[in-house]
Amino acid sequence: MYEFDLGLKIKSYRLSINLTQAQFGERIGVSGAAVSFYETGTRTPSHRVLVRIANVMGVSIDSLLGKAAFDPVSLPAANTVTLDITNLTAEQRRIIQRTAEIFEASNRLQQDSGPPAPEEAEAQAQE
Repeated sequence: MYEFDLGLKIKSYRLSINLTQAQFGERIGVSGAAVSFYETGTRTPSHRVLVRIANVMGVSIDSLLGKAAFDPVSLPAANTVTLDITNLTAEQRRIIQRTAEIFEASNRLQQDSGPPAPEEAEAQAQE
């Protein structure tokens, strides 16, 4: 069951970015046949390959393996927002992460010296 769920995630992602198994394999350093085995659950990727897959997909290994159904974006205090990002592209995930980093930097600046200008918050987030 574990391999089947992982295989579906890999295949779904690969198809969402319009790559063949061979093309996806090139990105993660394996053959197209290996990608086929992963997608069908015939073989399980090694830890090294799992790391590459997660990096290419822009997700955590826990999320890839189904241990984290959602990637949470936490706000200060007791407020938590949970987003289902399974259907987002890697670029959209990076934008969400970057936006959260900018807000966190802005909050740190406000705690240190009062409200910052928006460009100051973005500059600190880039550090």
